Amino acid sequence: MEMAVKDKITAAIIFILSVAGYIKAGEYEMGGASSFPKAIFMGGIVLSAALFLAAQFDFYKGKEKTENINVKRMAMIIGISILYFVLIDKVGYFIVTPLFLFSLTIILGYRNKKILFLYPLFFSVFLFLVFRLFLNVPLPMGILS
Repeated sequence: MEMAVKDKITAAIIFILSVAGYIKAGEYEMGGASSFPKAIFMGGIVLSAALFLAAQFDFYKGKEKTENINVKRMAMIIGISILYFVLIDKVGYFIVTPLFLFSLTIILGYRNKKILFLYPLFFSVFLFLVFRLFLNVPLPMGILS
């Protein structure tokens, strides 16, 4: 499948999901909680339209290269993501998130030991600080509660 067709399909999916998210975000009106999600979804709408137009008017003529899709790797990423969403409530954020990120880095082919161990830990702590301390959103504790 050529790149322009892939980009059109991707743009359509992102556009539909962004419109649906924008509509859903409109339901969160208490205290202006909908403004940030609406801005993010509006950005998705604009960027998906730009991607679609770039594919439609062939802005990357002559720049295409063939890509081989690694179906096994893609299936592993989808499977591990589903497992993450299933386990996060039962096991807890602090156990599942670093394991999820570690697994993804291995699947994506990173072999640098610093990246394999420090990235999941630092990113998990960063997300904790953003959601728990800055946004005051509780995270699932699972077996640690």
